[in-house]
Amino acid sequence: MQKERPKTCLASARISSAQQMAGESLDDQVRAIKQAAGHKGLEILPGGEVATEIFTGTKRRPVYEEHIQYIKDNPGKVGYYLIRYIDRFTRAGASSYNEMKKELEELGVALIDTNGIIQESRNMPELAELGFEYEWSKESPSDMTEVMLATTAKQERDTILKRTIPKQIAYTQKGFQIGRPDDGFMNHRTQVGTQIRFVQIPDPKRAPFIQKIFELRAANRHTDREILHIVNEELGFRTKKFHRWNKTHTAIIGEGGGKKLSIKQLQRIYQRPAYAGVLCEKWTHNKPIKAQWDGLVSIELWNKANRGKIYIKEYGDDLLEILYDYKTERPVFKRLRYNPEYPFKCVCCPECGKPLKGSAPRGRKETYPRYHCERGHKSFTIDRSQMDETVGTFLDNVEFDDDYTKVLEEVLVRKLRKRQQDIVQESKNLNERVAMLKAQQASTLKALITTENPTIKAMLEKELEKVVVDIKKAESVRFSVDLTEDNIAELVSYARKIVESPKEVLIDKDNPLRQKQLFKLFFEDLPTYEELDSGTAKKRFLFNRNCIVETPQNSEKSHQGRLPGIEPELSVPQTDALTVIL
Repeated sequence: MQKERPKTCLASARISSAQQMAGESLDDQVRAIKQAAGHKGLEILPGGEVATEIFTGTKRRPVYEEHIQYIKDNPGKVGYYLIRYIDRFTRAGASSYNEMKKELEELGVALIDTNGIIQESRNMPELAELGFEYEWSKESPSDMTEVMLATTAKQERDTILKRTIPKQIAYTQKGFQIGRPDDGFMNHRTQVGTQIRFVQIPDPKRAPFIQKIFELRAANRHTDREILHIVNEELGFRTKKFHRWNKTHTAIIGEGGGKKLSIKQLQRIYQRPAYAGVLCEKWTHNKPIKAQWDGLVSIELWNKANRGKIYIKEYGDDLLEILYDYKTERPVFKRLRYNPEYPFKCVCCPECGKPLKGSAPRGRKETYPRYHCERGHKSFTIDRSQMDETVGTFLDNVEFDDDYTKVLEEVLVRKLRKRQQDIVQESKNLNERVAMLKAQQASTLKALITTENPTIKAMLEKELEKVVVDIKKAESVRFSVDLTEDNIAELVSYARKIVESPKEVLIDKDNPLRQKQLFKLFFEDLPTYEELDSGTAKKRFLFNRNCIVETPQNSEKSHQGRLPGIEPELSVPQTDALTVIL
């Protein structure tokens, strides 16, 4: 037999939004609920207050959840759950309504409304006489009506959404504003035909902060933390203030915002396309479209501020594309062939005889600079400091006595004199070549002045340009082979300096290219590391104390030809001169 319910109830009133206050407000619902409770002789728990909330959606409401917990915490104390209408209880449809109603019944609470539509479930008379009750034997006379009203409530909600959401999506895709404005903007009503639409316009108080953030980012002179310091401390930026509401959204309980900008908030600001007058969101299928308002910054400045992480690309006719990790010009990473960190890459690998490479593998805490080679053979590796020590030790052990220096000067002067004879003849030939080219230039110029045919004039102009280039090349070669008495004295002095202080002269760590040419000048071939370490690297005959005195055999060899040396543009004229003469 069914137990008698206590004459107590929980009561709730709800509206979907503040705009519904224009219809039946929360106060109107509360008044009707209290009046119905009085007529039914029910005491409203707790404290005679009706719970109110402003809530929309199909999820379970906060007030209802609190009431369920209250019933569980106070078993047998609540007999009824009083609502205004079924559509104020839920709009999620008949299934959700029946689920909530059944949940209350299992807790011993009956759902009722102010209009008396919802009836309590009753046991069938035949079983009631026999003193039995089953779940299937209980039913409410108003079940069909309740299901119909719950279904109607859901259909009304769906109808409202069908009327509004497609229009909102359509206007969003046309570039109009839907929802709250972004920080730095204000929503502004604008007339579009016969209808009112919203666009965003700059907020005179907050827009300057947003623009400053983009300017600082675009300048690329500050980190994000430095920008935060400028904006927060120097400019006094604080986040936009907003109201904090209670769970039921019926009362303001505090205020939020008014705080300093954080790193994450800063990044969200300069990555938001709306500040460039571009909409890109779910309702635009995450594709960028031109907004119906001007941004706080230009697209160009927005792109600079994002530094290629996000890039808005314009194609004309308001066609846009958003690219990620975009570089307007792909960086070209040139390999640093002559890296001053590794001046002795001119030393060769003992395995393959090719110049060593230089690199600095990174460990957990530091890097390990080294020279290495693994060109089709077992890897050869030597520490950079060990290489420096080996080269220094080899040159420290190179010694020459006074007799050697005298012989060296005699041999070098004799070779320079012979080379001077050749240079005189070469210079004569080059002078004749330059004179011939200048005569050709004069005749071409004369023909150009006298002709009036455009075709012939164009041909003569091209020929004149070619002659001028040839003259410059011939003159540069002529000047480079000149050898004076001052040059001879300078070369002898430089050779003496190499002999007296080989380590000081032959090591130039600041210029690896020059270091390589110095080694080519001093050594017969570029030495391998093992040759330097063992002291067996072969020096050129000029710096080999055992072969310095010329004999009929070595005087006929190719020593008198040109040896590799420093390039002409490098700032060591003595080495350049030795290169040309030897």
